Amino acid sequence: MALGLLDYQLDYRGFRIGADTPYEVVSHEGLLGFEVRSADEDLPRGDGAVRGRDLVAARQCGIDVEVVGSEAEVESLLAALRDAFDPSETLDSDLVFKLPGQVEQLIRARPTQLRDRRDWKGLLLRTQPITMRAADPRIYSSDVRQLIVPIYSAAGGGIDYPVGDYPIDWTASASGEVVATNAGKARAYPLIRWYGPVTGTATGVKLTNLTNGEVIDIQTTVSAGQILTADIEAYVTGAARRVIALSGASRYGSWQFPHTAWSLSPGDNVVRFELTGTSVNVQALLTWRDTWRA
Repeated sequence: MALGLLDYQLDYRGFRIGADTPYEVVSHEGLLGFEVRSADEDLPRGDGAVRGRDLVAARQCGIDVEVVGSEAEVESLLAALRDAFDPSETLDSDLVFKLPGQVEQLIRARPTQLRDRRDWKGLLLRTQPITMRAADPRIYSSDVRQLIVPIYSAAGGGIDYPVGDYPIDWTASASGEVVATNAGKARAYPLIRWYGPVTGTATGVKLTNLTNGEVIDIQTTVSAGQILTADIEAYVTGAARRVIALSGASRYGSWQFPHTAWSLSPGDNVVRFELTGTSVNVQALLTWRDTWRA
């Protein structure tokens, strides 16, 4: 959920800096933009290199914070800043920022350097540089999107062709296809939850993004009261979370090949949920954030 930041404000672990705070952000770099790590091979058959796949590298960020006041006030403000940006050994936290005319965005980062720098000629005005690193370089919207996807079924008595070249009156109408919107410019990797049936059986689930052709197929029995989850972001980023789980227990082996990272492409995505079993009341819940890379 958006934090309601003002333009040029940043928030890290609930600690707010920037406009209308005692901590003036005089400069920052790396919150936007990207750096591609080289995958070129330097041994081609001729001059140059063999073209590799360009993937965005981890994000490096720098923030310069300025504080003003009496000597005691300055030291107190900087002590609070150091506490807020205390390093973490294993966890990244949301660094949320707001730029004029833009939605609130965030990166998941950790402080990697906060070095004291003092100039005895300027004890009443101090600048504190902060260095941060985001292993996941993606930029996310602060707001979270959610969408319920019901079980798909063909209706209308026609033939449900998977192509669009047939006259419309030949094709059955579809019940249950929904549109998921990713307002960013990069693929969004959602958290998918399937809730166990109230009645009937559920022995397998399949979710298809008809826009980009990606499919996730999990064959396992989901009973009433159970929740089957697919954490696609964890799969892509290597986060320390179970990728496929049934009420907390791993079901990774039930994920059918190919193991592709199911995603929402930029723009509108038509999503279809199909069920193996007899239940008609299972639903899939998608949770994601609009996603950018630059």
